[in-house]
Amino acid sequence: MQSGLHLFLVLSVAAPALKERPDPKSLVGTWRVECYYHLGVDLTDVARPMTITFSADGTFVVGHRKGARKYKTDAASAPATIDAQSEEHVNGRCKGIYRINGDVLCLCHREADEDRPTDLPPDRASLDGLDWSDVTVAILTRVRPKN
Repeated sequence: MQSGLHLFLVLSVAAPALKERPDPKSLVGTWRVECYYHLGVDLTDVARPMTITFSADGTFVVGHRKGARKYKTDAASAPATIDAQSEEHVNGRCKGIYRINGDVLCLCHREADEDRPTDLPPDRASLDGLDWSDVTVAILTRVRPKN
């Protein structure tokens, strides 16, 4: 089941570099997984301790893994899009969409090289009872530095 954490864990392996710079905006920072569904299966308990750190230079790091990977975003798209390195996908990228609402980040992508998703769940509660069986959905919260 842990192999189902594609957007996060798979992205932490080597893949071809993305050439364009991201538009990081508020995506930059460290995010902690709060909810994770892969193809309709709730894997939150497995994924919850994980963090992802997005940097303004267009790289991200999953948890405490070594080596940063590339990502790029298009925040002007509706919904905003994200492409990230992924050795598991034929073209070396994982294509997804995302939404940031305050300190909550929702990411969504489909398996392999299928079309980019077009919809995001409106909130955490909507994951229960609706069919998200053809996508991977993660809801993360921003990690704020402790003062």
